[in-house]
Amino acid sequence: YCAATAANGRTAPRNVGTPNTNRNGNGRSRSQPGAQPPVPVPRNGMPVGQHFVFDTCSMLNIETAALDTLLSKNTVVLPYTTINELDVHNHGRNEDLKFKSRGLRNFILENLEQKRQNLRLQKRSEFDPHFPNDATNSADDKILGCSLHFKKEGMDPMWLVSEDKWLRIKADGEDMKCITVFELLGWR
Repeated sequence: YCAATAANGRTAPRNVGTPNTNRNGNGRSRSQPGAQPPVPVPRNGMPVGQHFVFDTCSMLNIETAALDTLLSKNTVVLPYTTINELDVHNHGRNEDLKFKSRGLRNFILENLEQKRQNLRLQKRSEFDPHFPNDATNSADDKILGCSLHFKKEGMDPMWLVSEDKWLRIKADGEDMKCITVFELLGWR
């Protein structure tokens, strides 16, 4: 599990600073050459008209109420790999992860039953040819391949939502914009 669970049940990523500070909060910019600008966030704190691909850790870090609000004005894409990893947590030993993954499963099913158009599930045939959905690629590569595929299909602006620093580095190399759950929701 990639984030510590606080006593009140909320989760927080490790060592996340604000977009304009490093993890120590000293005010130096974290941006690198070629870094992407922050998501345009309206006054109510939620982006509008964007497309987001979530990795597993980010799905486990977002509350379903926040995800529901995000879906009301944006498109959320769930990679096949993310769904598969949530299913693994559903059958795992960690009771907190089981509970969270079951809640997400129920949320996803409710939205599919309502035929909510802003929730998009990746089909196994939808991937970037450089990142195929096979055993040769890591889960991170498959999720990155999903986001690149949908970006090329016209879902732009596309954002990869991830707390995973290695995945974010890989995504930057592919010119994919990245954001954490807490940056996304304005919990800075």
